[in-house]
Amino acid sequence: MKTNRFSTALGEFIKSRRERLQPSEAGIQPLPGRRRTPGLRREEVSYLANISVTYFAWLEQGKEVNPSPEVLLSISKALQLDDDEQKHLFDLANVDVASVVTVPNNGGPNTEVLQKIVDQLHYPSL
Repeated sequence: MKTNRFSTALGEFIKSRRERLQPSEAGIQPLPGRRRTPGLRREEVSYLANISVTYFAWLEQGKEVNPSPEVLLSISKALQLDDDEQKHLFDLANVDVASVVTVPNNGGPNTEVLQKIVDQLHYPSL
């Protein structure tokens, strides 16, 4: 895989944001003892973003991979990026932010639909 200046800048940006986010801020219980890594580990970010550690490492190392808008969105949520940082992340990856399809959060599941499904079951459910 080749490295170009855009992917290197993307990798440096991701790494800088990973290092500034503390595990407790991301909802991760720190293990006892001293951490050798400032901020989150690659494994922790990849877990939070639901992507492979190898792929995340390639992005951070500046290898020429083409992340999808969904992957970039997952990484931005895992790193808790604000709107400007998220836009910068997408710009570095040469991906249009408008190409991301987001599902609006309407406050939770529709309990009426869930109750209808449960009512149709012929056996107990939890």
